Amino acid sequence: MTRALLFSLLLAACTPEDYPYPWFQNAWISDRDSTLEANAAFLDLDPEALAAFLSMYGQLRWKIDGFTIEAIYPEEPRFNLQSRFTIDAIDDRSFRLLTEVGSSFTISKNENGFCATPQASDETVECFVPFDS
Repeated sequence: MTRALLFSLLLAACTPEDYPYPWFQNAWISDRDSTLEANAAFLDLDPEALAAFLSMYGQLRWKIDGFTIEAIYPEEPRFNLQSRFTIDAIDDRSFRLLTEVGSSFTISKNENGFCATPQASDETVECFVPFDS
């Protein structure tokens, strides 16, 4: 019990700089433009389908605080969730994020933020930029 309490206090005392990817500690929002860049196949869609597709992006927010991720869907709050996660390092700009709820993404830093590539190959890569609330 004492060891668990000490470990909890140690984790609580960590600052974002203590995390392996301090740049990830932030509030983020889905970004249409970088998501389109990361999914080049969408450029083959007709303009109407592309507009409908892009309308789905630019709302989802991720808040990263320590090893907790909060997904916030402003237009569909019933989908909001919060989960602890672990990191499997790849290099200084990318890692695999594994949540307690079973989601797995490869996070890759880019010049404006990052892109999250789902483990499932049939899902869309979604990119995020800092969210200024």
